[in-house]
Amino acid sequence: MPAIGRNDPCHCGSGKKYKKCCEAKDQAKEHSMIETQWNQAVKAKEKEAADESAAQKEPAGPGVIAKKPEPAKHAPPKHQPFMAPKTSMPRRTGGG
Repeated sequence: MPAIGRNDPCHCGSGKKYKKCCEAKDQAKEHSMIETQWNQAVKAKEKEAADESAAQKEPAGPGVIAKKPEPAKHAPPKHQPFMAPKTSMPRRTGGG
């Protein structure tokens, strides 16, 4: 379906502007579709994490040395904090 503008005639044939007729319904349908995809992705990620943790908890066979997990490395800050420029000019005083 081609992109429809808010002020174009509605695609349902009512003769009203799209923003007054079907825009809210179309947005609600799109939102529910995106939310469904999000929930499916969350469930898949949780299942993947559960499978991974179950694989890590399996006992190692004889003669197999389990690796120690590496400690988390802290990343340096991405940005420096803001510092106002220093000037030798005095502050303005008085009214006016």
